[in-house]
Amino acid sequence: MIPADTLETEEQRITAAEIFEKYRNAMYWIAFRIVNHESDAEDAVMKAMENICANIERFAGLDENDRKLLVSSFVKNAAIDIYRKNKRNVHQPIEDYCFEDTGHFAASEESIADFLDNCDFGSLQKHVTGLKEKYRIVLLLKYKEDLSNTEISEQLHIPVSTVATHIARAKKELKKRVMEDEKNKSGQNESVL
Repeated sequence: MIPADTLETEEQRITAAEIFEKYRNAMYWIAFRIVNHESDAEDAVMKAMENICANIERFAGLDENDRKLLVSSFVKNAAIDIYRKNKRNVHQPIEDYCFEDTGHFAASEESIADFLDNCDFGSLQKHVTGLKEKYRIVLLLKYKEDLSNTEISEQLHIPVSTVATHIARAKKELKKRVMEDEKNKSGQNESVL
């Protein structure tokens, strides 16, 4: 299970095989403590081995303690990458986050701000699509693609301060639309009674 295609010499192949045989169980448990999932831990070990093989020359001449530290560093980085990727793909449903026991939207300032920061974008689709394009794009990059303001700035070739302004204005507009929507729904419910 060692990606040997990146290894050029027999000595490098032997070193990689030794590392895998000697440390694979320790690598798995290091990864598992970070990702807390069996298959993700296995993926982290394989990713770490790919990176180790790509950087096998760093292991030449290392003593046992330094080798352990370097292997540990590779597996931790791989596991953290997987953890972050998985965290980015988890969305909390709006209903679990934003509705009080009564089923009505918790419309306080804080809950709206938290709602806009943490909700599932699928549930906000009608409000998001109604935004100006410049606001919609930064909002989707920020919350759907999980990019930082700096990454958005680089991708769109606009200043970081402009990104922050667009996000703030988009959230303000979304908050307004959500509250209007909720007000309309509660008005309709009252007229039915």
